[in-house]
Amino acid sequence: MSSVNDILGNATPKKAYYEEELVEEIQPGTYKSTIVGLRSKLSTKVKSGAECDIYWPRYQIDKDHPQFGGMFVRDNGLFRYKECEPHRNVYYKKFLDKLGIELKKVKEQDKVVYELPPLLDEMIVNKEVMITVHEETWMSKTGRKKAIVATLTRTLN
Repeated sequence: MSSVNDILGNATPKKAYYEEELVEEIQPGTYKSTIVGLRSKLSTKVKSGAECDIYWPRYQIDKDHPQFGGMFVRDNGLFRYKECEPHRNVYYKKFLDKLGIELKKVKEQDKVVYELPPLLDEMIVNKEVMITVHEETWMSKTGRKKAIVATLTRTLN
């Protein structure tokens, strides 16, 4: 038979807590880093109606950095537009070029074009790179947003 304390103990609400996370923001600048991951959103329609894949490489600042060593920052974002407006893929191609990813050249209607492969973890993870960290602002459906993000500068290895 249960005691009154056991019954009341189950009936009274338990305490709940929220621990505020203290996040030190990485200051704008150039940092030696390693690509440690990749997040993607495939076959997305953007405002213009174009279909694209969006990639966000994740960088870890070199552990030897005195202030921000070991901290993570995501890439600003790379758009790989599909089958329309190939000129919009310029930043995606530059990213692939900086990483030394070979692209297949194809001749189409007297023009040389490059086939841009989808970005995969095995293509970029563990590469040592230099990144530039900056604050990005944009308007979303819910208002102005901002985040600390990075852009790949060059490959180190």
